[in-house]
Amino acid sequence: MAVPRILVGFHSYGICPTQFVVDIAKALRYSGTLIPAVIHEQGCYVDSSRNKLVQNFLATPETTHLMMIDVDISFDSDAIIKTFTIMQSYHADLIYGNYALGNGANSVFGPPDNQKQEAAVRVKLEPNKVYTDIATGGTGWLMVSRELLERMQKECPGPWHWFARDLTADGKGMRGEDITFGLRVNALNPKPTIIATTAVLLRHLKNQGYFPDFMGQVAASQQVAGVTVPNPYETDPAKYAIIGNSVVDLGSVTPEQREAVLAVVEAQKLPPGEKEAKLLELQQTRAAQALSNVTPDGLPTE
Repeated sequence: MAVPRILVGFHSYGICPTQFVVDIAKALRYSGTLIPAVIHEQGCYVDSSRNKLVQNFLATPETTHLMMIDVDISFDSDAIIKTFTIMQSYHADLIYGNYALGNGANSVFGPPDNQKQEAAVRVKLEPNKVYTDIATGGTGWLMVSRELLERMQKECPGPWHWFARDLTADGKGMRGEDITFGLRVNALNPKPTIIATTAVLLRHLKNQGYFPDFMGQVAASQQVAGVTVPNPYETDPAKYAIIGNSVVDLGSVTPEQREAVLAVVEAQKLPPGEKEAKLLELQQTRAAQALSNVTPDGLPTE
């Protein structure tokens, strides 16, 4: 078995935030020989830059894993090693870290709940957890094995086998390059092991540092400066309804569908036993037919 070696890659227009440079320097010092090199791809096109990072990584045969980080992500000195340790313990091919997107939503997404859906917005996440029901995610914090990237090079369409802008399922739009990457991985057969973690505290640097709302206490305990941002899908029940890990935009459904969605939401609040019985009852009524045509909200805002 090859000795683990992580290549850290990032891209930018040419200027990197000071905080990112400081974080990288601390992580390199902390990680020792586990990280032999860092590569920087300069360019104004995100998808092209990400693909060139992958190409440069694959051309460095002594490395086993690519750690891709966006320059507006801030992290602790042990974050890369912690991510790698979790990935190894789950024998995963790919691991996402979760951070707050520009609209406050989580950056990791579950599998689609119906054929019309691209991916399900993940809600109700908790600190210090590992999630295995992951379909795709933002790639601002992504660790992936060499074997998986080589497999994608063989099995995924080119010329860019990793980060591209595939058509959405309905053929009316184009996916972002990171969502395309994740859904291409998710579609491989046999399916790779894909996980995500909230065990790594990640701060998204916009006009100030942002954390997901549920990570606020973690940030405070570590005395990391920043502000928490609420997940918009979890804080406006009049506009969004949560069914499991899916989010339904109530303004985009018919009155019959809205009634069915709200019935399921109320059933989820019942005590164990009663909840399962009520959900089974709803599945056997017209509510199930109404829900089958509901497409939960699914794509991220960078």
